[in-house]
Amino acid sequence: MSPAVRRALPFAGPFLAGVLGYLLLGAGPHSGATRDTVPIDWALPVDAAPDMAAAAELWRSRSPWGAVAAGSDGAAAENDSAVVPVGVFAERGGLVALFAIPDAPLFRVRQGERLPNGGQVTSISPTGVGWTNAKGETRQRQLFIDPDPRAAAPGDSPPPRRRASTSSQGQ
Repeated sequence: MSPAVRRALPFAGPFLAGVLGYLLLGAGPHSGATRDTVPIDWALPVDAAPDMAAAAELWRSRSPWGAVAAGSDGAAAENDSAVVPVGVFAERGGLVALFAIPDAPLFRVRQGERLPNGGQVTSISPTGVGWTNAKGETRQRQLFIDPDPRAAAPGDSPPPRRRASTSSQGQ
């Protein structure tokens, strides 16, 4: 036997044995008779469309983003020319309130600065803005707070919290 055949035999021998076994025995046993696994009348289930009217009513009544809630006394005081606070963000010098002005870009105002309609910002917190309008009336708007009308009854209390153990076992 030549040295080249001797080096190729460990690789070619198992390959040739596998090819010979496949030719003699065939492809192997089948699991059974062929059958359709998917019925012909099968289709994807159709999900019902969500009730958007209920969601819109909830949005209108709770006003989670600081809009004037329907039926509140502030809704009548606000008109199309009024400025409305829509956000608060922090800059290096402190908090800045964003006011929306109809048909204009957002207006940035710091505490104590004047508004375009003649009012003045009196207070800015991370979740609220206070200002006076041109008539001198005080306004307050809480932003990003969504009061849940299903507040827990006074008798309902959350389960007691477990204190974390500070001991270091096994050291």
